[in-house]
Order: sequence, then C-alpha cells, then structure tokens
Amino acid sequence: NAKQSVRGEISIRERVHQLHTQY
Repeated sequence: NAKQSVRGEISIRERVHQLHTQY
C-alpha cells in the first residue's frame, strides 16, 4: 500500500512536469 501511494505521487509529479514542458 505504501509503495502504491508513492507511485501515485510520482505519477502526478511526472504529469505536472510534462505539462510544464508542453507549455
């Protein structure tokens, strides 16, 4: 469960990074 939580946070962070690069 703890690992899944960390993975979700990384996914959101990666998505934000992609949005920033696209902008």
